[in-house]
Amino acid sequence: MPSRPRIPTPKRLSARLAVIDADLVGRVSRGEQPAFDSVYDTLFPMVWSLALRHVGPVQADAEDLTQQILQRVVRSLPQYSPEQPFAHWIGGQVAAELHAFERAAKRRAASASRRATSQPPT
Repeated sequence: MPSRPRIPTPKRLSARLAVIDADLVGRVSRGEQPAFDSVYDTLFPMVWSLALRHVGPVQADAEDLTQQILQRVVRSLPQYSPEQPFAHWIGGQVAAELHAFERAAKRRAASASRRATSQPPT
């Protein structure tokens, strides 16, 4: 059985996120590909680990969730305020997307359950 990815400790996470500063955020907001690549490469391992832990061993769900989180972060970067620690801001973005993914999964499960109970047996 493959081992679970390690979740970065707060100290390692802060060190990893320290490379993302206001200048880099501004360059991503202006559409500079190298800046985007740097942010993506920095965030991907953390987001992937969290997604796997959140959805379990279903890799396709973890991939979907990772992509949704990273898209949300990139869309929201222009609203990031450098006065706020980036680690706190990114944590809020990730938490919001995890909750949205969980709510959507519950709606899908409830909908599937309703369909299953409303169909006559064959």
